[in-house]
Amino acid sequence: MRKNKNSRELNEVRVEKNKIYRVEIIDMASTGSGVCKIGDMAVFVDGGLVGDILDIKIDLVKKIMLTEG
Repeated sequence: MRKNKNSRELNEVRVEKNKIYRVEIIDMASTGSGVCKIGDMAVFVDGGLVGDILDIKIDLVKKIMLTEG
């Protein structure tokens, strides 16, 4: 895998605000939110339960985390 000068993988998934993704909840956060992954990014989904397959719309993108609304 090639990396750029900032050591980020060039073929990593770019997660975009307001885009809809189909995801599977794979874990629960301590806050009670469901957790899924889009590429290497963790996404926190209010009301999601382990095993749920959902279409979610990303409403907030931060460098260290994403949330769904």
